[in-house]
Amino acid sequence: MSKRLENTKYNIFSGIIGQFIKIGTKFSIRTVIIYYFGAAYLGLDGLFMNVISMLSLAEMGIGDAVCFALYKPLADKDEESISAYMRFYKMVYQVIGVVVLCAGLILIPFLEHIVNLDKALDINYKWMYVLFLFNSVLSYWFGAYRQVLLIADQKMYEINKVNMCQMIIQSVLQIMALILLNNYYIYIIIMLLSNLVKNIYLFFKIGRLYPVVSSKSRIFLSKKNQKSLAKNVYALLITKISTTVYTSSDNLVISAFVGTIIVGYYSNYSYIVSAVTGFISIIFSSVTAGIGNVNANSDPKTLHNVFKKMLLVNHWIYGLCFVCLWQLLTPFVRLWTGNSAYVLADLQIILIVLMFLIPGLNHTCTVFRAACGLFWQTRYRTIVTALINVIVSIVLARHIGLSGVFIGTILAYLLTTFVVDPKVLYREIFHLPCIEFYVWFFQSLLSTIIVAVFCRGLCLLITLEGFGGILYQLIICLIVYNGTFYLLYHNDTRFQYFWIIMKKGIKRNV
Repeated sequence: MSKRLENTKYNIFSGIIGQFIKIGTKFSIRTVIIYYFGAAYLGLDGLFMNVISMLSLAEMGIGDAVCFALYKPLADKDEESISAYMRFYKMVYQVIGVVVLCAGLILIPFLEHIVNLDKALDINYKWMYVLFLFNSVLSYWFGAYRQVLLIADQKMYEINKVNMCQMIIQSVLQIMALILLNNYYIYIIIMLLSNLVKNIYLFFKIGRLYPVVSSKSRIFLSKKNQKSLAKNVYALLITKISTTVYTSSDNLVISAFVGTIIVGYYSNYSYIVSAVTGFISIIFSSVTAGIGNVNANSDPKTLHNVFKKMLLVNHWIYGLCFVCLWQLLTPFVRLWTGNSAYVLADLQIILIVLMFLIPGLNHTCTVFRAACGLFWQTRYRTIVTALINVIVSIVLARHIGLSGVFIGTILAYLLTTFVVDPKVLYREIFHLPCIEFYVWFFQSLLSTIIVAVFCRGLCLLITLEGFGGILYQLIICLIVYNGTFYLLYHNDTRFQYFWIIMKKGIKRNV
């Protein structure tokens, strides 16, 4: 338990620092692109990242399945099983690299049907795409597979440290390429080489930390382990395909039916939301392996108590971020870009932040489902989610444009993931009816929206423009939301549990 908590703290701390660096570097780069190259390049960047995500479906979720399978061998120090899993994973990753490369090259002639740009713009988008493709492919061939060992062993902080160094060096070189050389292609090449160097470094570092992965052992997975892994890989393949279609199809639909330039406008908002989500993911991903360990060693009642505590934290974090994002997204984008053309309509902003909040309130279920290995039970749900999203988004995009794409995404989630995942988790792990979760969800959603509307009304009283106005509005959102949350939950035993931990932490550091 002590080791789990220590590793969790290291993972969260390094992840938060890394996320600050990631946000700072990406913000700087995007600012340079906005002022030196324009929205078309932002749109292509976002579009090609989504296309590459689609191609990465060849990975089939094997990484998640291997990570889950490694929890027990690492806990038991079973080097033979570790060696067998890593040997299998290495072989698969080499094949995946070839598959992604071939699929990516085959797609090149079809790019003209996806990219929707003004023909007057002189952009060789096919060469840009090829560079993005090779950036993805090389990671499969140069040792990225070994990183799953650190993740499963709750040592994500080792990867975070390397990522931080890489991001700083890479961003400095990229900004120089954009400003001094005015060359976007060199910018992508720098990203490619930087990722290659990082993967090679981690390859040798992990080899030193875990000599077992460098052994020439010819140990193969047992029939039992092969069967279990194959079952989870099959379930994760279905899940990964549909999840990637669900998350990556929006930009493709927007580009094809609304315009690639609009992808660039939307990408500024999605970048900010993704940055916030990245911070939150650090906290939850840092405890995932620990939850998996608790699941392997504790009873359902204990795990359910942990789940309920995380629900409270989940509500506080996502609710606070929702209130702040709804109020501050537009003034921040206007200040950042210096151009009102980059600002989206109010309805579109509301839909964007709802796309953040609704899955966010359900995120604890997502984390527990992954940590407890419930891949098989939700395999077909994800297909339905993706299909509804694509069909509804295309239909609505033709009639109401960008807002229709967002509405399709929200409806797809509510009709599938929100209904199925809590039900599976409560039935398979907690052995309890899931009605308590749905009641909690709607109470949390309603209370958060009410607070957000109240904060928005107060912020309308602020007439100050620019950074000062954003700062005042942020202060209002923080005070009102946190004050309301305290009034609602200060008598809750879960709140008191975290309150005591926080006070002990403050005393220890004073």
